[in-house]
Amino acid sequence: MKKQSLLLAAAGLAFTLAACDKKAADAVHKPADGGTPASTESVPARTVPKVDPKVAFQDGLNALAVEVEAITKEAKESGNPLLMMQKLPPILEKAKTVPTTGLSGELSTAYDGFLKSNDAVLEVLKVIPSDMPTKQEEMGAYMQAHPEAAKAFTEMQPKLQEASQKAEEAKNNLKAAAEKEGIDINKFLTAGD
Repeated sequence: MKKQSLLLAAAGLAFTLAACDKKAADAVHKPADGGTPASTESVPARTVPKVDPKVAFQDGLNALAVEVEAITKEAKESGNPLLMMQKLPPILEKAKTVPTTGLSGELSTAYDGFLKSNDAVLEVLKVIPSDMPTKQEEMGAYMQAHPEAAKAFTEMQPKLQEASQKAEEAKNNLKAAAEKEGIDINKFLTAGD
């Protein structure tokens, strides 16, 4: 009797587990219309193909290049040289989300250096007043009316030159590291030129 109880309990447990597995499978494979699935056969789980880290990195940079090119075109068409400086910070924030997991240490380090050098350039540019005119012909009158802005702009020039030089070096390091890995990032590096 004790043996039968154990067998019945084991059979009940097996039946319960099988029912749970079927409910889970039905929930996953239930048609969108709420009807019953066409087949009650167990469907093997789909494997998600792994994305090559190099491809993901290159795709992320290419997407950013498209945005930079659009802003550059808009700045040229509008005649507003400050537009690029106003719209670049959000793009550089997006650049920080480009996937680098799985890349070589050298490439990942070079990309991090590139991001930091661009942050340094943006930091220098923060002294530009938000009310600065967007048209070149209005700049002279603005600087005369706002001597503090003219002074800040003059003091900013050597800092900007130094930060830009470091950004150019970081760009060259990134290009070299990417080329070693067989990744073409020229579209990204030349966007907006």
